[in-house]
Amino acid sequence: MLISSENHLANSTSTFKSQKLTHGDLLHNSQPDSNHLFFLLEGEAIFNNIDVIGKNIQSGTFFFIPFSSEMTIEAVSTCKFIIFSFDNFVTIYEQIYFRELSPFCNQTEQNFEIIRMNPSITYFINDIAKSLELDFDQTEIQQLKHEELICLLSSTYTAEEMASIFYPIAGKSYDFRKLILKNYLKIKNIEDLVQCTGLKRKTFDRQFTNEFNVAPYQWILNQKAKHIKYALSETTDKMSCIMKKYGFSIAPHFTRFCREQFGFSPMELRKKLQRARL
Repeated sequence: MLISSENHLANSTSTFKSQKLTHGDLLHNSQPDSNHLFFLLEGEAIFNNIDVIGKNIQSGTFFFIPFSSEMTIEAVSTCKFIIFSFDNFVTIYEQIYFRELSPFCNQTEQNFEIIRMNPSITYFINDIAKSLELDFDQTEIQQLKHEELICLLSSTYTAEEMASIFYPIAGKSYDFRKLILKNYLKIKNIEDLVQCTGLKRKTFDRQFTNEFNVAPYQWILNQKAKHIKYALSETTDKMSCIMKKYGFSIAPHFTRFCREQFGFSPMELRKKLQRARL
């Protein structure tokens, strides 16, 4: 299998995939339609997403990327990832487990976290890697491995550890969170997002605040700021393209937003972020 200098993840309902990168290769994941768990079996890489820039990742670790999180992985050395992608929960146990993580998410600081693989997970992921080399693609087996992985994670790590990485999707209602995470970048205003849920505005506001512990407008504003900062730091996109992508019709509005959020104009912020990368 040939690996180009830039790769993109394929979206799927529930799959395991092997991904190899050589030094300098880039793996992108722009606004995915799935959640992804990355297990790094070999090598070293630099990770960038809307929450963290320049994070070093070592072999024997794993991390989680939720719906709609833009990211880039740059291989520092030859890397081998096993990537588990999923859209929905497949068992009642899984639904209950992620719901019960919710209180622990409120107790932990919500930052991008990397977890070291314990022996049980290492054995499981290595077994998956061997199976994939034998064209392991049977849907029923994939689903069973999905269930087994969640059981292993829930039984061999503490709730606090799992909450530290799964907080974007762990809550009282996974379906509600999923809908928000998949659509918040596509809407023009909160009313559009309310319509996606089919709820009345007051009910939506109440459920949103219960799930995310912040009002809808403030949460969307914070997320938009993260995406804009990532775009200015990690892409060479023109300002006009970034403006359009994140819903700004004229440059003065975009400039005012950046000054309010970051204290700099868009161009000043891009230069500042790029200097920090050197």
